[in-house]
Amino acid sequence: MARKKRITKKVLLTKTVEIMQPILQLSDWKLIVKFSSSPRMKDTATCEALPEYKVAVIKINNNELKNLSHNEIVTVVIHEMVHCILWDLGSWAELLSKKDEHKLEITRKYEESAVTSLEKILLGLVTDRLNKELRGLGYFDVDLTFTDFDIQHDG
Repeated sequence: MARKKRITKKVLLTKTVEIMQPILQLSDWKLIVKFSSSPRMKDTATCEALPEYKVAVIKINNNELKNLSHNEIVTVVIHEMVHCILWDLGSWAELLSKKDEHKLEITRKYEESAVTSLEKILLGLVTDRLNKELRGLGYFDVDLTFTDFDIQHDG
């Protein structure tokens, strides 16, 4: 059994990429994870994929990462990796939009919706495997659990 280690947020993020890559059939891709502290980066994470070369860069906003829970980190990673899978479809839809800003915005909206739907499906399917593999690496301080509801307390 692996000795117990504390996991950092960056390690959780990169280990999630490593574990999810074969699950998502992206083993033949070169996935590059970059961490950015640029104040110009407004999103939590972005993905730029070149499917024809099987290369993608997932850029993580360091300023946002520090505020994310373990569950949120895994969700972000899976979301960005799903963009790799659907990249060609999104590019094709943008091409059909012919630079019409309204059509481009609708295209982005539906692409994000599809990516988020697949992300949620995948989370339900891989949570146990992620927990098991992370524990196998000695990270016992991670317990990923995803539910369909959010508890909020007033007051």
